[in-house]
Amino acid sequence: MGIFEGEEYEQVVLELTKEEIAVSTVNDLIAIAKHFDEFDLKLSEEQKKKILAAINERTIKEKKGDKKEESKKRLERIQYKYLMDYRNWTALMFAQFLMYNKINKKKAFFLATDISPTEFIEKEEEEEWVPIKEKMKKELASTIITRAARKLGRERINTQMNKRANTIKEIISTEESYIEQLNTVIKFVLNPIKKESILSSEQIKLIFSDITTIYSVNEQFLKLIKSFECQDYANVLIGQIFNQMGPLFKMYADYCMNYHESDILIRQMEAEHHPFISWYSKQVFDNASPQYKKFKISAFLITPVQRLPRYKLLLADLLKYTPACHPDHENVKQALKLITEVTITVNNNTKKREMFEKMKEYQMSITNLPEDFKINNGSRELLAEGKALEIKKKNAKPMALILFNDLLMVCEYIEKGVFTKTQKKKLCFNNTLKLLDMSFAEVKENEIEAKGIQVEMCLVLMISKQKFIFSFISIEEKEKWYEYLSNAIEKEKIKQQQFEARAKTAAMEKAEMARNLIQNKFNTFNAGSMKTRRWKDRGASVASMSFAEKYRMAEEIKNSLEAPSE
Repeated sequence: MGIFEGEEYEQVVLELTKEEIAVSTVNDLIAIAKHFDEFDLKLSEEQKKKILAAINERTIKEKKGDKKEESKKRLERIQYKYLMDYRNWTALMFAQFLMYNKINKKKAFFLATDISPTEFIEKEEEEEWVPIKEKMKKELASTIITRAARKLGRERINTQMNKRANTIKEIISTEESYIEQLNTVIKFVLNPIKKESILSSEQIKLIFSDITTIYSVNEQFLKLIKSFECQDYANVLIGQIFNQMGPLFKMYADYCMNYHESDILIRQMEAEHHPFISWYSKQVFDNASPQYKKFKISAFLITPVQRLPRYKLLLADLLKYTPACHPDHENVKQALKLITEVTITVNNNTKKREMFEKMKEYQMSITNLPEDFKINNGSRELLAEGKALEIKKKNAKPMALILFNDLLMVCEYIEKGVFTKTQKKKLCFNNTLKLLDMSFAEVKENEIEAKGIQVEMCLVLMISKQKFIFSFISIEEKEKWYEYLSNAIEKEKIKQQQFEARAKTAAMEKAEMARNLIQNKFNTFNAGSMKTRRWKDRGASVASMSFAEKYRMAEEIKNSLEAPSE
């Protein structure tokens, strides 16, 4: 009949035949198996045993005459009632169904009062009843499938809501722990150290940054989410709180940007056994809660850096466990989008800060840089760093490759050991290759005569007609650099095209402006009192003006263009 086909039914069968089988499910399976023996339910042996045990239990109770109790339990387990489940029909309902299917009223009532619908299905074999019996069987099967599907949907939603409640509890509990850690740092470390002479004000600012501001914002955030504490966490509208407080989390940017330098300073202090480290250990051990007594200062300071990504993960889980029909679904969706944008902004600012510091370091450390060459020119971005051998006939020289968004800088290593971990970053400027002039070429074996160099690991760059051949430590490294360069070249060409388009548009606008200005001046001369040689007879062409007239108009236009605009 086709009602058992498709993936959806397979899920329903899985629900009907899972390990914990209810008696009502057993009855449904018996009904299906009794009338549709051709369908394979693929029951496991354990499931068959449970079904048989449930059938035997029901049979024993029926023999004992405990039909009233069985009937009561039957009503309790039917969570969804359908008119087309003939097992629950009364005699009147059965008679009405027969009359609806064009059976004589007298005959319908006689049959309905004589036998039950179930007995009718099992006993009546006359040909005239076959279509009605088939219809009843199909309606029953559809009812069973619908009931199982709704049960499956309900259980899925219940599971979702339980997981949603647990996620909200996790958000609250982790926020409490986070606030407690920030409070420990501020109360027992930051505030007391200001009264000591161990650290300078600059060092305090570098180490702790805006941690007090972060604490204030998150303390307010915790108060808001704790105001919803109740028994029914699944229905707490926590998404709107994230939407309300989310924009304030942008102030994490300054802290995250300073964290790298703060961490370097802390590590340096630990290596040098700075007095602050011992002072901190004593302060925390004497005053902090037991779980934080052995925490290092770096463990406290990294928590704000980790908090935004943690929010993102928790909100992603919350959205996954929030049904689309839930009133908080759109709030959570918007909150996840907002926190993701804030996290990306903070990460980009942090990366940009680190990039500028790196470029500043290169500007100071690379020797023999051209005097007029500035690595950080305001628009330049650092994209990648790496090592390679530059191949020139029989020679192979270690080089450092520094890729920016507009050029590739090639530097020589002052010391040997390019592929060793101990290699110091002492570089000497060698060359810059502009990406707009760059293209790739095939590697020819006769161009590589250096020993131990494999063609597969080489990359050839063309600048005009000049070739630059670089050999990398592995094929994967070569492919990675090919991708870096390809993407950078494509973006730089697009940028150049956009610049040229804007320049062309600006030039056309400027030309149009000049043409209009000349025309206006010409009209002024033509209409004014200072006319010579019968202007109106000469027409509206500038070419028809006398030299004196042209000179006079040009001077006025020049003065107009040079005059400052109001």
